[in-house]
Amino acid sequence: MEEYLDPADLPNKVRALHKYYKRNGQSYLLVAIGNEIFRGRTSLDSGGQLTAKFEPVDFQTDVPATQFSGTANDIFFATFQDWCYAARKGDLLTKYAGGLLKRVGIVAPILAPTGTVAAGGTLADGNYQYKITYISAYGESNPSAGSTAATTSVAAGNQTVLVNWAAVLAANVPGADITGVKIYRSLGGAVYVHVHTIDNLVVTQWNDTGAASAVATGAAAPSDHDPPPYFKGVIGYQGLLVGWLNDGLYWSKRNSPEYWPSGNVIRLDSNGEEIIGCAVLGHMLVVFTSTQIFALTAGGVDSSGNVFLAARKTRAAIGAIAPKSIKAVPWAGQANVILFLAPDKHVWAFTGEDAFRVSTKINRTIDRISKKSVAGSLITDACAEFWDNHYILCAPFKSNVNNAMLTLDVRNGAWTYHSDQHLSCVVILSSPEDGHLLLGGDSRKGYVYQVFDESMNTDDGVPIVTKMRTKSFDMGVPETDKRIRKLYYDFEGARGVAIITTYVDNDTDQQEASIPGYTLYLSRDPNSSIGTTLSDNFAALTGSYGAPGRVLADPAWGTANAFQARVNYDIEVINVDNDRYIPLPAKMVGKTFAIEIKDVDSGKDFKIDSLSLAVRSERVK
Repeated sequence: MEEYLDPADLPNKVRALHKYYKRNGQSYLLVAIGNEIFRGRTSLDSGGQLTAKFEPVDFQTDVPATQFSGTANDIFFATFQDWCYAARKGDLLTKYAGGLLKRVGIVAPILAPTGTVAAGGTLADGNYQYKITYISAYGESNPSAGSTAATTSVAAGNQTVLVNWAAVLAANVPGADITGVKIYRSLGGAVYVHVHTIDNLVVTQWNDTGAASAVATGAAAPSDHDPPPYFKGVIGYQGLLVGWLNDGLYWSKRNSPEYWPSGNVIRLDSNGEEIIGCAVLGHMLVVFTSTQIFALTAGGVDSSGNVFLAARKTRAAIGAIAPKSIKAVPWAGQANVILFLAPDKHVWAFTGEDAFRVSTKINRTIDRISKKSVAGSLITDACAEFWDNHYILCAPFKSNVNNAMLTLDVRNGAWTYHSDQHLSCVVILSSPEDGHLLLGGDSRKGYVYQVFDESMNTDDGVPIVTKMRTKSFDMGVPETDKRIRKLYYDFEGARGVAIITTYVDNDTDQQEASIPGYTLYLSRDPNSSIGTTLSDNFAALTGSYGAPGRVLADPAWGTANAFQARVNYDIEVINVDNDRYIPLPAKMVGKTFAIEIKDVDSGKDFKIDSLSLAVRSERVK
């Protein structure tokens, strides 16, 4: 690891990290340690060193002191509409924008107001009832219960109602942000409509005299301004703030994260399985349980502008086990996928309907991940981030805390193992002030580290050697001889070594141990443009790269800036491996190349029954 930042010398692990960027250019690094939240202002000094100063975040008075206490559940941060939201199962949903940590939502008044008939005024005969709502800078609550009916009498001259309500104390629920009340009136059980607003917390009485300013022509009292339930985690999706708890998905009104209508909930058809986590993939909100994956999409809109979500079960027959391992990433050859750690301890990719395993080729390494321990279920603490084209997974390897890291280069499928990386959470910093850095929180005590530099350099990364074999090119008739002229293969990866391995079956001539005198050519597809010169790339293929071997630009293969590697060797028969290492320069990345086997002496095509190719990729520091 590189530099480290020390927000506090605390004996608790870092539970969550989040870089919160505001629209006005301000930003904070939020660090959850124990039951405290720390904020840091990060910057790069003149020497490119990351610096930060941390201080605790104070809770607003209506946020209980027990918020975030205990170690049973992790904290989830999410930035949505210029606020940073913090959720943890069993706690209030809170928000932060600098200053105090505040509760989300406006709780309705607990007590109903009272209405007392008095002399004077101009109210007509009738039974009048009243409700009040609380107002704040963030909106308006649902109304209180209605008052007992107050009956006015024109004949008796009692045409005024004195409306009284309990004082709002800033230190109590519903909170310090309340700035006043709105008063709603109903005549004879009709709809409650707005008749007056008090813009302070000092006044606790209003006299309804029937004056013109208080006629019953105002808006109806709201009914869908419910505060949010307690959530395990939250995520932004198409103008909605979405929270999950147990097997339920809840969502706010569009662009109104203070309001959570009671009808905005979906219970997944998951046989009671708890929701593990969520991620956005294109137009879908993807929801994971431990054995299933669901896709949610925004559906219709009701008369009040409230959005409905529709859920369906996908074909994927796998789920996630570690909520913080779920990340949407770009994937070679297709649109984004969601990578996640599954209960079988492997990393899987969800495409939008199906899922496939991406870590099969490092099965021995995956087997070292601790699934359970006397200290609890550990695999659920695994976390991930996507940074610099790498899916970075931190997990416990035969340990009771996260102590190692796997990185997957999504461009070429290369895996790297990093030991002694005790990280319980990771986060990206990306701005002119911060540079482009990856930070990790210690899984043992309150430290934050810079994990890599921008070149993915680290002190202990070990490439995991893997091999991928293509299908056999037998054209469906393996018993028939064929002439192979060229095979095209797409090479991916900005930094890597492709190891081309040939597997040749030659059932017509098994008495020979090998077929001498053939050449393997690697050249660019004549339809692709590399746009560089030969001297920028291949070095002579000698030593471990094959002997004899050389690089040439053959006029028969195109112009002088066409690349071609030629390695002379005897092709092995009967499925015997024969590896030849061919380094791939960065400028050849993403291009299509032809692999051609030719008879060196006669120039004839090579005659075989079938041929397979394997490509192995490794990250090069």
